[in-house]
Amino acid sequence: MNCIADFEVLSDLCVENDTKKLKIVHPAGRYELHIKNGPKQATPQSPFLSVQVIFESPDLNTAKELSKEFLTDGLNALAFVTNSRFEYSRILKIVDWTPGESKRGALLFTEFDPANEPVSMLNDSFIESTQKLLEIEMSPQIKRALHWFRLGLAGESVEDTFQFFWFAFEILAEAQKKPLKIHDRCPKCRTDLYCESCKEYPTHKPYPKQAICQLVNDLVANNADELFGFLDMARNALMHGDWLEDIEADIPFSSDYLVDILGKLTCNAILRILPNESLTADLVIGEPDSYVRRKMSAVAHINTVVPLDSDGKLHIENFPKFDVSIKPVGRSPVAETDEDFS
Repeated sequence: MNCIADFEVLSDLCVENDTKKLKIVHPAGRYELHIKNGPKQATPQSPFLSVQVIFESPDLNTAKELSKEFLTDGLNALAFVTNSRFEYSRILKIVDWTPGESKRGALLFTEFDPANEPVSMLNDSFIESTQKLLEIEMSPQIKRALHWFRLGLAGESVEDTFQFFWFAFEILAEAQKKPLKIHDRCPKCRTDLYCESCKEYPTHKPYPKQAICQLVNDLVANNADELFGFLDMARNALMHGDWLEDIEADIPFSSDYLVDILGKLTCNAILRILPNESLTADLVIGEPDSYVRRKMSAVAHINTVVPLDSDGKLHIENFPKFDVSIKPVGRSPVAETDEDFS
């Protein structure tokens, strides 16, 4: 089945004129990317490109994953060549583009982002707490940790959120590192390592990763070493090019839940390091349900006629207009775990 997927992509660049279309062809013929300027928006701060991916797929349902894979592949190369942003915004539709069909199957997509619906909670209590926080004399490390924590709260993906929180937590761990020397541990049984030549247990100042483990133990009463192992596994996975979902088979809960734990640990670590307890004791701190941003999405599977253009060819611009919307009626369930990391 020949398919075409219609995307909106945010970029710092636009095509040099509105009538021009650009085409990128995969060298093995796996896909084509057709790029043009999107419709002019009322708010020019967020211009987008209209990008169509044309490719072969066994069916429409498989086409959804293939289209995102091919779009990402092409945009990665384009972003590198231009040194500019090309960011996935949303998918509009996928259409059976096989020549000669009278009726065409199509998937129409719509999204609802809860983050676009602000919660009416910004009040005097938060403003007073912010004022008290600013009165505290903070070290450069605390200020940098607050910077990365703020970026984590705005992370667009679960991987971004984890990385930003980890940056903040590592800074805090180094800042709170205990001066006492420690032993290295066996990676299998976790007992202190012994040197046969020296006939002693060698000690040294904590390495950065050991300082992080120390801070986790200071903040968590139960199963702290196990939790640090999960966090370290996630960090290593991201550093080696994997996604957080790739490690979910090796941890007892979802990657979203792991990010939420790290977010809470980082928030508590910041409060713990602040020097003025008399001021921090009265701070009002928000408690989000989750630090992970997720969009609600829906897809409609339809069959319709797409008229040919005057040149007898198919053009995505001729696809009929349909209004598809999503209206949330309740809260989504929250994943839970039996593990205790309190």
